[in-house]
Amino acid sequence: MFVDYRDGSGADASTVYSINGGSVPDYGRAYWKGPVVEREDTDRGAFVMDVAGNDGALQAGEVWSNAGGSVTVRAAAAANTVRVTMTAKPPLPAGTASISGTPIVYRQAGAIGAIPGATSYRYQWHLNGQPIAQADDATFVPTPAMSGGTLSVAVTGYAIGRNPSPTTLSAPVVVAGAQWYSNGGVTYPSIAGTPRVGNVLTASGLDWVNVFGRKPQGVLHALRMAARRARDCRGGRARLPAPGCRCRQIHPVREIPVAPGFATTSYATSDPTSLIAKGSLTTTTKPKIKGKPRVGKKLKAATGARDSGVTFKYKWYANDKLIKKKASKRTLKVTGAMRRKKITVKVTGLKSGYSSVTLKSKAKRIR
Repeated sequence: MFVDYRDGSGADASTVYSINGGSVPDYGRAYWKGPVVEREDTDRGAFVMDVAGNDGALQAGEVWSNAGGSVTVRAAAAANTVRVTMTAKPPLPAGTASISGTPIVYRQAGAIGAIPGATSYRYQWHLNGQPIAQADDATFVPTPAMSGGTLSVAVTGYAIGRNPSPTTLSAPVVVAGAQWYSNGGVTYPSIAGTPRVGNVLTASGLDWVNVFGRKPQGVLHALRMAARRARDCRGGRARLPAPGCRCRQIHPVREIPVAPGFATTSYATSDPTSLIAKGSLTTTTKPKIKGKPRVGKKLKAATGARDSGVTFKYKWYANDKLIKKKASKRTLKVTGAMRRKKITVKVTGLKSGYSSVTLKSKAKRIR
């Protein structure tokens, strides 16, 4: 604020103050010669304050005071003379500053100032104790690069006619990572494939995006599959259930999206599969009996192609009756009691976690 004298000459020439001594109204009022009170404003620049008489200048005996009453300007009877009286008021005291809520990346944080007597506030946001350039509003939105850092705000109080309060810095608060969202309406991973020992199960994850619906840079997915109560069933995106998974359930325990500046606690969990069923052996070739069908010779069961890890059990029959003695091996010695009888063999394939398969050979008549 400052006091000036306008007389319509010099720098005031050709202004409203020079028109008939201000007797001609302009801009809605008459501007008389005399002392004026002006103010500098960051938004409006310099402008003339309203004074008594609404004529733009103080006349003899007229008084102007600021809103706080700390400054009084009185025009004296003598021409061009004013008396300025300043009443000192105590400066604003210190107060408190805080941040509303938990600062989160991409979420607006608000500054709270509580300073007795203050009618306005000035703010300065800090990251890890250092001022953030051009961050002087009452609100602030942290960026991904600020995740994990400490955010604080400095608050200074102002009031007309009083010196500003001491600047108060709020307690630092850790900036939480940005929140994840699922794009496309899918909210949990899924599993494709039949839950059976030996089958491949494939887990499909989500399309993770930020609050603006965009995929952040450097995003990675950790999609893990595991079986309930079965350590040997752990795996990644694709999983081949092991024999130990039978009668248990498999599900992706968690899909965890990872990107710089984003929350590391976000995850999605799928529904579990149905119970893991026994596997099915692919052996379909019937066994064959090799060797000469004569007394004293040996017959041998040939199983043909087989699955890896399959073991076999053998049962030999004569005229469809089980041969009990020494007839459970791959080979059979032909005895005289078997003459003119039809010999067959049943072979059972066994594998842990799989359903057994039993196949019967064609008969061979003993000569």
